Order: sequence, then structure tokens, then C-alpha cells
Amino acid sequence: MKDTRLYAKFAQDFPSDPKIQPLSDAAFRCWVEAICWSRQHMTDGLLPNRLALARWSLESLTELCTNDPQNPSLCETENGWFIHDYAEHQDTKADMLARQEQAKEAGRRGGLAKAKRTAKRTAKQKASEPLSENVAEETFVSPNGLTHSEVKQGGREPPNTNGTTATAAAPTPCPKHPEGWDHDDPCRRCQRLREHAEQQAIAAKQRANQQRRKAIAACDRCDHNGMAETPAGLTRCTHEPAEEPAW
Repeated sequence: MKDTRLYAKFAQDFPSDPKIQPLSDAAFRCWVEAICWSRQHMTDGLLPNRLALARWSLESLTELCTNDPQNPSLCETENGWFIHDYAEHQDTKADMLARQEQAKEAGRRGGLAKAKRTAKRTAKQKASEPLSENVAEETFVSPNGLTHSEVKQGGREPPNTNGTTATAAAPTPCPKHPEGWDHDDPCRRCQRLREHAEQQAIAAKQRANQQRRKAIAACDRCDHNGMAETPAGLTRCTHEPAEEPAW
């Protein structure tokens, strides 16, 4: 379990310091307790009048105010007593609050990174599943809006059932329009040629999408959308292996 207690800082040789060694036992105890109390309550070295007099004797406080002519351990003011050079040796309130904010921000970034890794792993697992389980990828809709069964009932060749889009043989060219099917004249044969071309375009797009999903699933540098973080920012990943350091 993580230790959440607060600690005060004391040098190993501070009991033998010329200002500390001559102190009475009561004054020495007052000095140590005052530092620990200020650290706990984040007062930055201030000991309020009422609290100080309730915890320690006036003689001990006075002794700490006179144990050195230049830099005594305590300085008396109207509001109480101040610990001399407290901020140079102990953590201040600002220091502690800054660390708390840093810990919160680190926790937030860690949570976002974990959520991103989980989403990427889930997306890649779905992308690596057999396509036969993904009905949306296999549903065939012809360019004129007919489904698989409707196309079959209409007398035209249905798509394949082996997990890919149908790639039926192209109809024979129209003798009336040798220049091609891209015209506005009503012609049934040209309409079939036009539909076949559109079906081929859809099949090519689906194949490209399947290849892209497989590349994303196999790549460990991009997210489930195929985007990777680079020094220049978020860009589309090339799925190429990262270069090894030259050392």
C-alpha cells in the first residue's frame, strides 16, 4: 500500500548545530513539533499565537527566538511566530499543491492512454474476425438498389457466397452503341454494361477496404482508424515497419 503520510525534513547533523545543541529539552521538542505541525497544516512556517501558546510554553518559544543573535530559530510577529528559513528546508503549500495537480494530470493522461489502448485493441480484434461474421461487409446491393435475392429473382447473376462481392463476367458490348454505354439513350444492354461497371467499382472499393482493415489490424503503430502519431502530428499510417535506431 502506498505511504500517504507527510514528512518533514531534518538534516542528520541538526541536533549538533550551534543554535540547537544548547537548547533545553522543552525548547528542542517545541522546535521539532513546530516544524512538523506547520508541514502538516501547510502554514509555511507560521505558528499562530493561540495555538503556539496552547501547545508550548512561552519560555520555550522565547528561547527559540533568542538562540542566535542573527538568525534565531523563531521570529515573533503580531500574528504569532515564524520558523526561520522554513521554505528553504521544508515543502511549502504551493509545492504540495503543485505536486497534487501533477499527480492528477498524470492520472488523467494515464487513463486516456489506457482507454485508447483498449479501444485500439478491441477495434483490431474486430477487424481480425472472419469477414463471414460481418454481415454488413457481405451484404450485396446492386447499383439499382436490388438486394441479393431480388437480383436473383430478376434473372441476373447473384453475387458469390465465398465472402467476396460478385464479379460476374461482363455482358457483351452493345452493337448499337460501339462507342460505349456512357450515353443517355434508352438501351437495356447498355444499362447492363453500366450496372456491371458500377458493380466492379463497388467490388474494388470493398476489396481495398478489406485490405486496409487487415493492414491496420497487423500494424502496431496506428489506432483503429489507421492514424499514427508522428513528430508532425496525427497522420495516416503507412503501416511500414518503424526504422531501427542506427546504433
